Amino acid sequence: MGVVVFLTVHAVLNFFIGIIVDSMQIAQKLEAEEEGKQGDQPATRKDLEVLIAKIDTLEALTRDVHDDQARR
Repeated sequence: MGVVVFLTVHAVLNFFIGIIVDSMQIAQKLEAEEEGKQGDQPATRKDLEVLIAKIDTLEALTRDVHDDQARR
């Protein structure tokens, strides 16, 4: 009888702990979405292409500034 009670109590506690942990994960996900964070999602090809385009623009601007300074 004692073993059955122990196992039942353990199962019920495990169930409630699972509900609490799941609720915390859902709340964390919703909070991250509200803040506009992408979480742990990897960068996509489009993200990389945007970054490469920005780097190319910065390189061109740096080259222009360097050329202007060299002419003076």
